[in-house]
Amino acid sequence: MLIVRYSRAITAIEDLLTTWESMPYVQKASQTEIAWLVLGGEAIINDERLAWQRTRIRKDIGVEGEKEVQKNNTVKNTDRDEDKPIKISILPG
Repeated sequence: MLIVRYSRAITAIEDLLTTWESMPYVQKASQTEIAWLVLGGEAIINDERLAWQRTRIRKDIGVEGEKEVQKNNTVKNTDRDEDKPIKISILPG
């Protein structure tokens, strides 16, 4: 599972490095090309980080997260004769 999760980022980094390695030394010495390499790598890593954050947010507020929130926020109503739980909804925000 871990390999599948990172496969897009790994492929993008490998492509970036392949392009870098194919450049002549003179081109690699260019500040523009060095910046391209660094910024490209940072963009790939940042995209992966954002994907993890989106996954976490979906998990927290998604269907699975909603069931968990409902389960955790169910309170017993002791003021009534009935022993039914009261659901408390918490809206993300």
